[in-house]
Amino acid sequence: MIYYCVDRLAAEKPDILTGLPRNISGTMTGDSIMKTTKRCLKCKKYKQLSEFYISCKSGLQSYCKSCCKISSANYQKTEKGIRTNKLYAQTAERKAVKKRFRTRNQNQIKAQNAVNHAIQACKMSRPDSLICHHCPTRAKEYHHHLGYAPEHWYDVIPVCLKCHQIHKRKIA
Repeated sequence: MIYYCVDRLAAEKPDILTGLPRNISGTMTGDSIMKTTKRCLKCKKYKQLSEFYISCKSGLQSYCKSCCKISSANYQKTEKGIRTNKLYAQTAERKAVKKRFRTRNQNQIKAQNAVNHAIQACKMSRPDSLICHHCPTRAKEYHHHLGYAPEHWYDVIPVCLKCHQIHKRKIA
């Protein structure tokens, strides 16, 4: 079995690559091409196909996931992005999503409210006045490490945003 680099194959046998986008590379075995990487149009790097979001039109997005996230974050900061977010927040679709979350996560919301009321009543200290339980940075929020059951509403640890995201993923 002979493997060819698609870029070299394009130079040697351009008629075989008809229909294959120029920014996708892979290996060829006989007459079939196994696509393994794609070139991001933004950062110009070849990356694995799993590094691209799925697109309805062509199968994969033109930009890799990391470039998409950067572009999206930059757009959210623009005036148009802020306006679009405000309009979306007022739509019936967004309100339905919010209502569905509230009905599915009632204990979580009640636990967070209980902690917030305890902070306001000076029964608990604010999390930003404490150090993260897992790393030496300043904490930003509390983590319900034992769950959201009513008996564990006040069993919380102060965590920074990064550690909180990591521990949320471990639970989910």
